[in-house]
Amino acid sequence: MKRTRAGILALAAGLAAIFLAPVVEPPPAKAQDVDKIDAAVKKGVNYLKAGGATWMFMDVNRGNQDQNDIGVAALCGMALMESDVPKTDPAVQRAYSTVKSHAATVSTVYPTALSIMFLSRYKAPGDAATIKSLCLRILAA
Repeated sequence: MKRTRAGILALAAGLAAIFLAPVVEPPPAKAQDVDKIDAAVKKGVNYLKAGGATWMFMDVNRGNQDQNDIGVAALCGMALMESDVPKTDPAVQRAYSTVKSHAATVSTVYPTALSIMFLSRYKAPGDAATIKSLCLRILAA
């Protein structure tokens, strides 16, 4: 009985330390670091924009479908939008077209989850049903 009680108290103390500890904020970036970060983001955006279909291992738009390629397209599209590239940009449109056109056939968890994240971030009218369908597939997995 003592071991069980001691174990429970130790577990409770550990969980309290984890969840009640103050969150430590990192120091703000220095001006020179901000410039380096901005340059790195711009370099990444240019790389993704230049990539086109080479984001993928196979060209899913030509019938050579690999489930992970859909996830890669979603991830690249999210990276572009998070870097303030507008939805109207051809690279973001290409990612959206790939994800949206293959949403009905994607069946593995990782690309399905990335498709949900991308479509939710993209916020196109009428995508709610597609997102719901993808979410149900995750739940059923």
